[in-house]
Amino acid sequence: MHRKATTIDRTFDAAWLAFGHTFAKRCEHDQAVSAYRTAMRLFPMCHIPPMCIGTEMLLTNNISEATKFLEISMSLCPTDPLIYNELGVAAF
Repeated sequence: MHRKATTIDRTFDAAWLAFGHTFAKRCEHDQAVSAYRTAMRLFPMCHIPPMCIGTEMLLTNNISEATKFLEISMSLCPTDPLIYNELGVAAF
């Protein structure tokens, strides 16, 4: 379903986020990050795509890259508690 939405409208950022979530649920981290990067490019002021990339990087044990993306997310939306939770996971 998400593939069809991104095929119809390549700039539909919410579909790219959903596409990334689908890959993340299936533990396909590289494809999830790729979909989130596309959403990040299409919607540069949204904090959710870099936060999701950071979460995927944590799952692959890439702490430095995860921290980088989580800090980008925090700079876009410093009031989202989920970002601080993920930063805490990275610090742990």
